[in-house]
Amino acid sequence: ITFHCHIPSTSNCIMSKPITTADFNYYVAESTTPMEDGVLTCPFDVPACLAQNVANGAIASRTCDVYDARQDPELCSSEINREVFDKRGLWFTPHVSKVENFWDEDEILNVHYPELSRLAKEISGADITAVAAHALRRQGAPEGPRLSETAALARDAAFTVHNDFSDCMKDQFLEMFKHGVTSIRFHCHIPTTSICIMSKPITTADFNYYVAESTTPMEDGFLTCPFDVPACLAQNVANGAIASRTCDVYDAREDPELCSSEINREVFDKRGLWFTPHVSKVENFWDEDEILNVHYPELSRLAKEISGSDITAVAAHALRRQGAPEGPRLSETAALARDAAFTVHNDFSDCMKDQFLEMFKHGVTSVISDDVEKGGLGITEEQLRAGRLAVINFWRPLSREPLTRNPLAVLDATSIGDDDIVLCRHPAKGENYTFLKYYRLPVPFINTLIRPNPTHRWYIYPDMTRDEVMVFKNYDSDHPMPKSGAGMHSSFNDPRTPADAPPRESIEVRVVCFWHAK
Repeated sequence: ITFHCHIPSTSNCIMSKPITTADFNYYVAESTTPMEDGVLTCPFDVPACLAQNVANGAIASRTCDVYDARQDPELCSSEINREVFDKRGLWFTPHVSKVENFWDEDEILNVHYPELSRLAKEISGADITAVAAHALRRQGAPEGPRLSETAALARDAAFTVHNDFSDCMKDQFLEMFKHGVTSIRFHCHIPTTSICIMSKPITTADFNYYVAESTTPMEDGFLTCPFDVPACLAQNVANGAIASRTCDVYDAREDPELCSSEINREVFDKRGLWFTPHVSKVENFWDEDEILNVHYPELSRLAKEISGSDITAVAAHALRRQGAPEGPRLSETAALARDAAFTVHNDFSDCMKDQFLEMFKHGVTSVISDDVEKGGLGITEEQLRAGRLAVINFWRPLSREPLTRNPLAVLDATSIGDDDIVLCRHPAKGENYTFLKYYRLPVPFINTLIRPNPTHRWYIYPDMTRDEVMVFKNYDSDHPMPKSGAGMHSSFNDPRTPADAPPRESIEVRVVCFWHAK
């Protein structure tokens, strides 16, 4: 070491373990002007308003870890560290108030206001301070009476993630000067704008949704399948059954729930999406023997770890090769390769468990009934009927370089409405169904399509490599879609893609997971 350090190093961030996990209500609608567009009802601390915002799809809960600030030396130091406070915005201090009764307005105004004005000046180092507003809250158990109604001026606790003000505040005060409006006189008369936390999209792209009125599109002849064949998509667009909608796409790597170091099963069961580094021992993903004998066991084990299920078995896989839209069809250059799928869909439906039970009834073997030695679950019809069944999909690009062409986007299941869903029954026959060679799921199979909805929230994991897998849920018998956490997915043409970006090659592997009835 000579003045500078040349040793390789790994930086670590200090993060204590969470003390609890809880649901927080976030803004999830697309509108960036939700009040003007009629998306939100306020104020946020009125239970009826929250219920309306949830029903409208503007607000949805997200499960988050909660940490103990008393264990963070920066947030619980004996003296204020203004540099830390200006960055992190949080501190704690003991403070004995001289107020005897906090429900006495005179004491609040004449005792507590001056106390906190002095404390604010000490903490901030400001030249002048003044109290602008206060609120008293009284909150009981969720199932109990509304206690805010038992005291004058009391309010409910606020259960929507928000900030009471915005970056507009200084301009608002200046506007009040302009119009000769006084601002602070013990009570706050300033207009306020609350802000909600919403990450910014990283790109905007077109997604192909089902838009026809029919709820039985295959039976009524509205759709041509399968969805990953370009000629079928073109025919469906020409028929008016499929149409593109421009949607924002978000970076799942920036969402701590979707990119946590360990799987949070409660989050996964709701939102249906996760990501993990995973170095496969497969050398050549186009070698069928390696897929069956190396990759299948790898992902069967990984699925069991992620799901916590009792038994897992791989049921199917698909290899894809996709080039530029104006280029040749690269799926034709490799055996069993398929095109990327550019229609928003789920590979299965809520009918899956019933389909497997029907196969038992007719003596048809499947991944469910096959012995464990043959790569199946090895369970009986009675066990299947009583237990829980799920399908998890593992998606991996094959390139060692970061993927920049046609990534796979997954729709957060919590952003899907019950009325969005439409079933699509495939005939599953003909030259377009080459993937059936290794398919051990019900045939004919039933896909799920959805209609467009402004609440939909699309995610990708940008720049994925072959040493990473995206994990998303296709099916769960515990609940019907979308409450099962089974979302939709689709490839798309990212407008940021470099013209010389290499083709997208990928593999997806579907693993069935089973929990015996307790």
